[in-house]
Amino acid sequence: MNNIRKIAIVLFVFILLTTVYFKVDVNGQINYWIGINFNVNFLDSGLVKVSLKMHPFDVYGRSLISNKNVTDEIINEEQVNINELLLLFTNNPNKIKYEVVNHTYLDNNTYVLCDVNNTGIVDKLKGALVIDVLIQLNSTSVVKEVSNETYTVDVKDSLTYMDPRSWIDVINFTFSDGVRLINYTWSPQTALPPKIKGKNYLLWINPSEPSAPNIYTFTMIIPNFHIEVTRSKLVGEINNVEFIQDSHELKVTLSNIGNESGFFGVMINNSEVQVRKVFLNPNEVATISFPVVKKENKVNVTLLSETGNVLSSKEFSLSGFYFDPYDFLRNNIGNLVILFGLILILLSFKK
Repeated sequence: MNNIRKIAIVLFVFILLTTVYFKVDVNGQINYWIGINFNVNFLDSGLVKVSLKMHPFDVYGRSLISNKNVTDEIINEEQVNINELLLLFTNNPNKIKYEVVNHTYLDNNTYVLCDVNNTGIVDKLKGALVIDVLIQLNSTSVVKEVSNETYTVDVKDSLTYMDPRSWIDVINFTFSDGVRLINYTWSPQTALPPKIKGKNYLLWINPSEPSAPNIYTFTMIIPNFHIEVTRSKLVGEINNVEFIQDSHELKVTLSNIGNESGFFGVMINNSEVQVRKVFLNPNEVATISFPVVKKENKVNVTLLSETGNVLSSKEFSLSGFYFDPYDFLRNNIGNLVILFGLILILLSFKK
């Protein structure tokens, strides 16, 4: 009887563990990345035509462009992708004036360049989901007048600003309809220069986030274009900073204490890589999370306006740890089930 009871317990534990992992397999969705290429064409009268090309691939670097479930999901998220495109030129997509020239469509005759295996080697992926959008520079927050018909335009890597682990793989800038490029630069200066330079275009190929500029700055003559300068009056403050031990996150709580709505930026330890942005209405409060490798005793937090001006910069001391039992159980339920099963097996054999 003892042997039968032991066998029954072992079978019960095996079935229990199998059920846990079987559910993961059944309910799991396809995990995929998206290679992203931009083409930004500056036109007369301050118009910019932006084409976004996307190619999905799985965690092993295999193309998913023929997987209808994946492509349909990307097509259904068109507005999200348009907002990412608009963030190249503005911190508030709701204020920018644009027109969708072509809604998301599949182009099997084009290519997307991307380092799918994260080896520093850029692969050529055939086929892309494409969106074409026409933007009015007048409605953006990244253009400044230098002199008559001469302007500087800052184009941001919207992916890096939203998530420091992401970046634009390829971005091509072209200058048409009488637009003339006078000078260009990028930041940080440690990033790579354009891979290819032509008479009327600059092509950046970025195999990694450190090699990708966060901001591309162009000085151009743009015929028939005039802007009205508006200045932001955002006022905000940092309310709290704490380190969450179990998730290895730094949480920063900030609030808009002014009378205007807009995007606030939070930068950690003066690093352009660790920047998060959030849109806040007057009196609104938000908490932003930053992934960290280890807890530091002190951290410098800088609050930025939507134009990148420093609103405040303070050093905070981090004391104490925070433990959430619910999150611990949720994140470790599989390990706890295995441990429980092993304990049952050991106890059964002792008897």
